[in-house]
Amino acid sequence: MGSVRVTATPASVGAVRSELRRDLAVLPAPVREDAELVLTELLGNAMRHGRALRDGSLAVSWVVGEIGVEIAVTDGSGPTLPVVIDAAPTQIGGRGLSI
Repeated sequence: MGSVRVTATPASVGAVRSELRRDLAVLPAPVREDAELVLTELLGNAMRHGRALRDGSLAVSWVVGEIGVEIAVTDGSGPTLPVVIDAAPTQIGGRGLSI
């Protein structure tokens, strides 16, 4: 339903969120809010743990399906492979891949 390429900088997150919000305007507010939160987390993780694609961008796409919104962020990979961990309830991070 939507796709953009953005620079791999924190300033890009708000612009992509706004575009997502416009595209999902017909959906209930809680669904839009959840989608924005997931998008923000995925972009943040790509910037923090990955690197930009060869052209310096990140590719972001989303589609509305029968049971939800699928959001994808493509980066240029990172120095290590992601590993799912069993995060403790008090641990600050480490839940992204599980979610």
